[in-house]
Amino acid sequence: MTKPYIDTLEGAPEHLLINKESAFSVFGIIYRQLELWVKIVDNYGAVKCIDKTKEPTTVEYMDLFHDLVLFGYTKSCKSLLASRILIENIYQEDAQIILRSVYETYLSLNYVYRNPNTIEHFTKKSIGVSAGLLQHPTNKHGKKIKNQIINPDTNEVEAFGISIATLVSALPKNSEIKAHDIIYPYLCEHTHFNMISSGNYREPDHKKYTYINYHSYDQPIIIQEYIMLIFLDLIVNDIKLDSTELTDEIRLLNQIGKTELINHMNLMNLEDADKIFRQALIDRLKE
Repeated sequence: MTKPYIDTLEGAPEHLLINKESAFSVFGIIYRQLELWVKIVDNYGAVKCIDKTKEPTTVEYMDLFHDLVLFGYTKSCKSLLASRILIENIYQEDAQIILRSVYETYLSLNYVYRNPNTIEHFTKKSIGVSAGLLQHPTNKHGKKIKNQIINPDTNEVEAFGISIATLVSALPKNSEIKAHDIIYPYLCEHTHFNMISSGNYREPDHKKYTYINYHSYDQPIIIQEYIMLIFLDLIVNDIKLDSTELTDEIRLLNQIGKTELINHMNLMNLEDADKIFRQALIDRLKE
């Protein structure tokens, strides 16, 4: 029986990994940053308002926000650890599928932080629909209208769900919005089944499909580091999660990460479209 193909960045032929030294330098920063992510979860991951061992009480907004942030942060931490393993084994497309989920979590937390009254979309409303406590209205054909719900207290129809475009509108920097417009469609290409991404599964001469591909091996390294940097900026500088003894270490490592990532991207020999992608990320990182 033939064993499944598995290769690693460490074991791959040197000539197949372009700019290996700088890419590995960025990947090393990812390792160090993930150690801090894990520390934050371990030290500050206490549940405040969804603790089943306590009697139900009135929920304070900041406690609910804390739980939402820690849930999103912990979920992302686990996904980033998984993505790192995929990157190490050169499953770059699959790493990027996971990174899309992390990025969307970042967009959601940023949106709620800047629009506190929308927290119910991610808590009360989504849980209510899942538990069958809230219902969708139906159209004249009896089909559920999934982007609306019926408020059981008023019997009025309310909006349900927040689009990606709305989440992006809350990003604080124009450079980050420009970066999103490039990076997000790219992540979606690998998540959904379509022929746009089929080139990643063909040999260089396009004569045969293959699951072995060293091309753009560093793409998920770049994307993961970028997402981690902007995510940590939000957590440390904006939300100010209670991690004061780690703050200085995170900020220092973030600055090193930004420098190493920009250096690596500047070494890349890119086509015009990819140059726009690189510049958008660099512009955001320099702010």
